[in-house]
Amino acid sequence: DGGDLFTLAHTGQVSSLAMSADGTTVASGLCQASGDNNICTQGAAWFWDMQTGKLMRKLSVSSDWVEQVAYSVDGSLLIAGSRDGTLHFYTTSDFNQIFVAPSPGGGGIFAVSPDGRLLASAAVNGLIDLWQIGP
Repeated sequence: DGGDLFTLAHTGQVSSLAMSADGTTVASGLCQASGDNNICTQGAAWFWDMQTGKLMRKLSVSSDWVEQVAYSVDGSLLIAGSRDGTLHFYTTSDFNQIFVAPSPGGGGIFAVSPDGRLLASAAVNGLIDLWQIGP
């Protein structure tokens, strides 16, 4: 009925959220640690159980801010894009990193096609790269 269920507390500013297709998990992309002049030194993806509101897992993704997180269409992968332009792919069953891809031009912003076959990544240089990620 529109009331708050949980407050999910983070140690740093959150830049992106993604809910799993089955609604059981929320992933958050953030900077979990900053150094001098508030420059991000540890980007991360955190996973939250939506039944309990409890933190399930913290993944240290890169040495730069995680700008975006998204689940694959079938929910088997989490994709994290870091500000340095690197795309990180993790299995959601065991949170293992299975692939890392540099995205030319940096940025960390991307979109997955509705059919799950393509990923478009945006770069700060104004280019968009298309990737085939599914059959």
